[in-house]
Amino acid sequence: MPTHDQLLAIAFKAELTKSQRLAKANITESQNLEQAQEHALEKILFNIAGEKGLENLIAIRLLEQEKIRARHIVRQQLQAEKLAQHKQSNKQSNCAINGLGADTWQAYFDGSAHPNPGKIGIGGVVVSPSGIKIEISRAMGYGDSNEAEFYALNAVLACALEQRPAKLVVFGDSRTVIDSVNADRTHSKKNTVSLPACSTLQEQCEQAKQLIAKFTDIRLIWIPRKKNAEADALSQNAVTLF
Repeated sequence: MPTHDQLLAIAFKAELTKSQRLAKANITESQNLEQAQEHALEKILFNIAGEKGLENLIAIRLLEQEKIRARHIVRQQLQAEKLAQHKQSNKQSNCAINGLGADTWQAYFDGSAHPNPGKIGIGGVVVSPSGIKIEISRAMGYGDSNEAEFYALNAVLACALEQRPAKLVVFGDSRTVIDSVNADRTHSKKNTVSLPACSTLQEQCEQAKQLIAKFTDIRLIWIPRKKNAEADALSQNAVTLF
């Protein structure tokens, strides 16, 4: 005779509900509710099984459950493969759009000051070639927006350096920072920016150049603010940490 656990394993929800109703309606003084439900479920499944018996019904339903699990696993595998293909396609598309190689890391930085000058928050995102993101959101004391941008740049450079990337492209929406750091690297006078006579800015700019010198292959590219939304949001959130 099958055990109650075996019957529970193959019973449909409607059958379980029916057995609970029958148990409450037909419970005797010598039974508790649990025993009554066990007896009711056994009776219901016995009637469904008919001449072939409960053992045959259990075997059929367990086989069906196994088929359902197998189909579910196959669907999950197909969905995972489809998602992986979609991510790979997006990565290749983004690389093609940005002119980046498949082995290139990306970094985005932004700094905020509220008011300006005021509380400083920095934000950054370092993205691996496979799409894994490392986020930075940090309060940095008080200063102006240029200081905030340099703090943010140096934070993402330091973070990226720990990952030892073969290639790195850094994006930011501050022309002051991008152009002042790129000026010495490209030896170009075209976009040369004279930093304000502020010791903090000069120190942060020098630190950025020192960090940049440690990378084998690195580019710094200006982008519009609307394309730097993620780093901007992280920097804005950091201001609220004060």
